[in-house]
Amino acid sequence: MAIIATASEPEEFTPIAGTPISWGTFSGTFDTTLSYASLYQGSYSFRDDYLKFTTPATNTCWFHCTLYMNGSTNIATNVINFYDSAGGVNVAGIRTTGANGAAQTMALHLNGTVLTNTSFDVSSSTLHTIDLEYVRGVTGSIKVYVDDSLRATFTGDTTVAGNTQFDGVRLTHSSSNAKNWYYSQLIVDDTVSTIGKKLATGKPNAAGTYSEWTGSYLDVDDNPGLDINDFVSTETLNARFTANFANISATYVGYAVDALAITTTSRISPSSAVNDIQHMIRSGATDHVTTNLGIVKDNSVQQHTTLLATSPFTGQPWTRTEIDGAEFGVKAV
Repeated sequence: MAIIATASEPEEFTPIAGTPISWGTFSGTFDTTLSYASLYQGSYSFRDDYLKFTTPATNTCWFHCTLYMNGSTNIATNVINFYDSAGGVNVAGIRTTGANGAAQTMALHLNGTVLTNTSFDVSSSTLHTIDLEYVRGVTGSIKVYVDDSLRATFTGDTTVAGNTQFDGVRLTHSSSNAKNWYYSQLIVDDTVSTIGKKLATGKPNAAGTYSEWTGSYLDVDDNPGLDINDFVSTETLNARFTANFANISATYVGYAVDALAITTTSRISPSSAVNDIQHMIRSGATDHVTTNLGIVKDNSVQQHTTLLATSPFTGQPWTRTEIDGAEFGVKAV
């Protein structure tokens, strides 16, 4: 495996408790060449959400994000955690421990216990990159990098009794924390370092080859948020819909592509003639459809992501040119 999760929108998170994570559009809280907005956990609002992995991790895992805080807090909270949803366990991660003026003091934790000599400060009102590595084992380790620089390390027994895997990253914001936290470009990799990685998010910007659903790309180009009253729809089996997407910023022309993620939010009523949906890619004159997404026909809004490490058209890693030239969409089945 390699990349097992990415996120740039609130719908990609599963709420645990409190107010769900939401959109943040304040200037300076995200990189506008890569993201349309940030993910916001706000002041005096308890927010507790997790990003589910496509495949659970068992030993090594990396988490990457950009983070902006508009101040510091003395409230102790396990803010960023590798999470075992079955056991409800914050296996390992980062905990706020105090304020050092405008800087936020944090430390590494294992199952909620702060690890000795792992304290570090992160300045507020600045956009940072955070990379967290967890190596599970009796001779394991936990490390955090801020802006690509190693800031804290723990080496020793990093196992947690009764825990054998973790299947998500959990972000928690205390209701007593008066400050706003903004995340973007979330990437999880269970094989190699996430340091230096970027997540570019694209949205439809023009019609594609197929318009067999009712509606157009203008109904699914929500920017920056989801409007469940604005959508494309169909009751016709095998109906296809594709759209063109904005190109990846030329700023990142030299970057290799590790994976492509296709994310949709959808719902199917119990009485619909449509039973499921497949993600669809069109490259040149060739189409590729994924397996069924597994949508439950109960009229609930559901989010599904397909992660592809290689191009189904070439069997090779994706290229930026290939992605820029492709159409993406859905097929009803």
